[in-house]
Parts: sequence; structure tokens; C-alpha cells
Amino acid sequence: IYPLSLHDALPICDASPPALPSATATFDQVSVTPTVPVGGGLGGVVDWSLDNAFADIMKQTHRWEFVSGSGAVPMDSQGDPTVSNVEVFIQTLPLGFSQQYNGTYKLSYQGNATPTAGWSPSSVTVTNVVYNAGTNTTTANVNVNFNSGTSGYWILRFVGGTAPKNIQMMRPGYSTTNPPEFTTEYIQHVEQFNTLRFMDWTQTNGNPQVNWSDRSLITNQSWPPGGVPWEVCVDLANAAHRNMWINVPIGATDDYVQQLAALIKARLDPDLSVFVEYSNEVWNAGFSQYSVNRNAAVAVTYRKRGESSW
Repeated sequence: IYPLSLHDALPICDASPPALPSATATFDQVSVTPTVPVGGGLGGVVDWSLDNAFADIMKQTHRWEFVSGSGAVPMDSQGDPTVSNVEVFIQTLPLGFSQQYNGTYKLSYQGNATPTAGWSPSSVTVTNVVYNAGTNTTTANVNVNFNSGTSGYWILRFVGGTAPKNIQMMRPGYSTTNPPEFTTEYIQHVEQFNTLRFMDWTQTNGNPQVNWSDRSLITNQSWPPGGVPWEVCVDLANAAHRNMWINVPIGATDDYVQQLAALIKARLDPDLSVFVEYSNEVWNAGFSQYSVNRNAAVAVTYRKRGESSW
């Protein structure tokens, strides 16, 4: 028995409350089905992302630089460098997360430039470099062994010889023969959502695309410069069997929209649905699409009034 109020200085007696009997229960074959479907917005595809979406890690790379550090690297229409003695940022390494990238990556590309590790050669080594003159192809193993305290940049260099083209670097455990687009872990992650929003994947904010020919192509070396191609977005929806939520670029022409609709209709599993949004947050003055949308709204208003301007 204990005091009935905080004003009581002492318990009425020293007796302790009786111990309650313990009980346990075991449940087998329990499953939980969400009552409300939840969608998820996919993180942007950039070299500092920890999503690890693609089996070919080169798809998330960007920032080609000369090994000397001076000048802009000339690129071809696919995003490959047209010269050698260059380096590319593979992955930004946040402190405490670097070890997840450890393992042996399978590198291949056209050209005979020599691949070497940049920035942290003690943690990254390149071995088994083989050049096949008949196919003009170089293959190598890129061995990564970061420790828990590693942070900074993982950089790969191509020195001497000819410019590297069609570079592929498969993550540990993934085949170089008919490889998958996406990592198993990423598919398992997005499967927990009912709908996938591709706003950041397609770089909706500030997207300059107008014509269908402006879109990011599936043949591009990597996808951060212009966003993930629409075809790959559809492929992810199919692989995870999840609905799509797409964001149409603010400046897209009617033809662009029609071509996009036709592509999705032809490529997407017919069991899945598509939700369409006009750009993203057109009310947000922090994005360039705000001004485009506002100017269009003003123009429509004045046309209806029979006026030409403010």
C-alpha cells in the first residue's frame, strides 16, 4: 500500500505490491496487410546517393574531370569522354557507410586506357587488367576494401591509351553476362510501397526538356546529367510490380506528352496504374517551374479578359 497523494511523506506500511504472474504466447504464420496503401518517392540518382539502385554502379556516376584537375572534359552525345587521362566520381562515401561498398567489381569498357584507383589507392586496387585488341575491350577487377572510418570520394581514373567508351562496372555478386538493371536489395526495398514516385529520378525540378528528343536516353553512359530514362522508370515499376507516379516536365510539348504516354502504355505491365502530375510544386517559388506556371496562368487570365498584358 502506497501514499494516496504526493503530500503523504511516508507509505502507510512497508508492504511491497505483489508480483504479477508472467505469461508468454507464441504466434505462428502471422502476416500483416496494410489497410492504407502507401507510396514512396524515390531518391535522386546521384553519386552521393546510398540507394544503390543499379547493378551497374556506373549508372549513378557524374563529374568527369581531367586527372590534372584543369579544364572541362569533352564528352560525346552518350556522355562518354572523348579523351583519356580523365577520372570519374563513382561514389561519395559518407562516414560510417563506406564498408557497404566493399567487394570486387567487374569493370569493362571499349578502349585501351589503363584503369587506376584515384584518391584512395590503399583502399581501392585494380587487378587482372586485360586488353583484347580484337574487340578493343579492356576488362579488370576493381577491388574495394574501405574501413569504417573512410569518407570522401571513390574515384576511378583512365590513363593513357584511347578514351574509354561504354563503361560498365558491375557490383559484387552480379553477372557481367546479361546483367540485371537493378540490385536485388533495391527491388526488395521499393516493394514495400504501393506506388513509386519518379520525381527525383527524372529530375523534375528545373527540368529543361521541351521536345521528346530532349529526354534522357537509355543509351547514355550515366543518368545523373539528365535524369533516369523513362524506359528505366517503367522497368523498375515492372520489376517491383508497383504503380507509377510520374512528373511531366513543365515545358513538355503536347507531342512529348503523347510520346511518353505511348511509351508507358507499350512497356508497363497492364495490371499497373499510372498517376500523372504536372511538374512538381508549381506553387513553390524556389523552383523555376513556379515562374513558368505563373506566367502561363497570367497569360490565360488576360486572354480571357481580352487584354494583352498587365
